[in-house]
Amino acid sequence: MATATTAKPNLTYFLNNPCHNCRRRRLRCDRSRPSCNKCSSLGRECLGYDKLFVWTQVCRDLAAHDGPDCNPFRELIPLSLAHPFLLHIIIATSAMHMSNISHPPITTQPPLLPDPADHLQCLRATDGISRRAFLDSLVAKDRAIQHLRYVLKDPKGVDRGVLLAAMLFFVNFELIDLGRGGWKDHLHGACRILDLLRPEVSPVKLDSRTALHDCIVSDFVIYHILGSTLVSAGLAASIAKHALNLSPLMERVEATSYLCCPATILQLILSASRLSGDATGPEIPHSVTMSALDIIHHAMAFDIRAWAVSIQPRIKVPDLASRTAVAMAHRAALCLYILQAVPSTRPHAPVSVDALVRVILNHLSEVDEGDVHFKATSWPTFIAGAEARDYDTRVWVLSRLMRMWECCPWGYVFAAVEMLRRTWRMRDDGSVGEAGWLQELWAMDMGFLIV
Repeated sequence: MATATTAKPNLTYFLNNPCHNCRRRRLRCDRSRPSCNKCSSLGRECLGYDKLFVWTQVCRDLAAHDGPDCNPFRELIPLSLAHPFLLHIIIATSAMHMSNISHPPITTQPPLLPDPADHLQCLRATDGISRRAFLDSLVAKDRAIQHLRYVLKDPKGVDRGVLLAAMLFFVNFELIDLGRGGWKDHLHGACRILDLLRPEVSPVKLDSRTALHDCIVSDFVIYHILGSTLVSAGLAASIAKHALNLSPLMERVEATSYLCCPATILQLILSASRLSGDATGPEIPHSVTMSALDIIHHAMAFDIRAWAVSIQPRIKVPDLASRTAVAMAHRAALCLYILQAVPSTRPHAPVSVDALVRVILNHLSEVDEGDVHFKATSWPTFIAGAEARDYDTRVWVLSRLMRMWECCPWGYVFAAVEMLRRTWRMRDDGSVGEAGWLQELWAMDMGFLIV
């Protein structure tokens, strides 16, 4: 468990120990439990008295805007106290995050960046804080698995929203670690939970009672959709049966979701991913080509700016410019993805690959690391970056991903770097066929999740 202080068993220490905020600011703490009145009167989140977690930093990464009144994930800690399997996976995720932030800035130029796996392994082996946090994360994850196994012996007695929250954080654990294959099992497990517990009732009826439940289910759907775009297996099919029922929920959380992507565009990405499974043979059916072109036309007809304007009354911090730019980058990335997933669309598409790459990069350049939506740009950055042929564009893409790692140190960023390098090597040595780089990645089945 990643800590900054060590709890002491002495009763006098327990009663007299100030909270972390008051100690840091040298204020007189009234030592109220569970949070002190000094923090409450100042409008600050009390960080408690015992072991100090990095949950608030993880929590910040999970929503578009962070704060007690605009980030529903802050409600998870009180909920987790009654559910040990959820508490321990949250601790594990926070400790893994702590392991990643305990690193010196990477000063190597982008073309010479270290191998992602080697870099993290070296960090965890040589840095004392990082190594301790990493080991704590593994212990907490193992405890979470043990508690979860016990609970699943009789799952009907457990709140389904809590189970889904736990499964979501098992995925987050993998994403913060390196974003490799383990996330798929957890997503499939979440789908089984949806089916196992009251399968006759629509998920939207059960899980829309609170903003927290909405965000948990929304992230679960987002991970499924984006994950399905870069793997050859049928992830899209496993979530498609719930997608229509969840459409209202996805629209409700558009203002809160970390991804900053319209629900309509996400649904079209899911449709494109499902369609790609019918476009892998040497002869792509005409109906598949026409359906793919129809998705492109629907995406381009969607009014991104009107959508971003409609979101503004629902948020406390105006973000019209950056929200519009990120959403437009996702829309262009969707169209570019279709041209790769269904190659037969390229001669008939209303826009070219090169034009879409320029659109994506232009919109991404409008959102820098100081913007709250910077963390939402990894998928369009990867999709556009895979098309990069010249040195300068590749350096720009890698530099952006490394800035993302500094702002939001989730290991899947390194997974994106690794996949981009493999894609560029295939392109440079001429091994990318007419079908394109995406088909080659599917064939390698690297199993990385870029969100």
